Amino acid sequence: MAEGPFTKIGAIAGVIALVVGYLGLAAAVHWAPFHTADNPVSSANTTSPNSVSTNTLQTGNSPVSSGGPSLEYDAVSFHMQGLGCPNGDSGYLPVATFTAQGPQVTEVFGPPGGAGPVYLDCSSPPNISFGGNVWEVNGKPSAATCLSALSNASAMAIDVASLNAGMGFCYSPGGGSGNQVVFLRLVSVNQSTYDTSWSATAWDVP
Repeated sequence: MAEGPFTKIGAIAGVIALVVGYLGLAAAVHWAPFHTADNPVSSANTTSPNSVSTNTLQTGNSPVSSGGPSLEYDAVSFHMQGLGCPNGDSGYLPVATFTAQGPQVTEVFGPPGGAGPVYLDCSSPPNISFGGNVWEVNGKPSAATCLSALSNASAMAIDVASLNAGMGFCYSPGGGSGNQVVFLRLVSVNQSTYDTSWSATAWDVP
């Protein structure tokens, strides 16, 4: 039976339909959605595998340098109560020590031994005794400034009568061998009771 012209046209149309169907399937497989508000693209699919985070840990307005001093706390207040030294050195004395969390004030019977604490010595005349290296400074120094000032410092005591509010001291509780440096600001002093109030800023030094 001979094929008519309409039969050939139908066959050709069938082939064309198959080709169009295949092209549509390929487009569906390879199509990627546009990043729009209605069709967001996950950030996990758009982040370069070689991207580097630019977040920087900062203390105050300055980034913490790798391997350098790191701030432990800033301007933390503490108070040492003298009560007029009623029993001299034969009584309890206020003693300040400095941890990584902040200054700690306790009372110790008689002058404490060893390097580290700052305490009220009720001998005559009453004085503030620094058990580690100390150096008086002006302003509010950085950790680097304190470290430089302390390079030639030593332990010392300062008569309470010589103290004035606003005085500042760089202090190394470890006597130069520890890993902490502290800046002490004298906030107030009572020349009658020998009470003193301070603020402490401390850095950990690797």
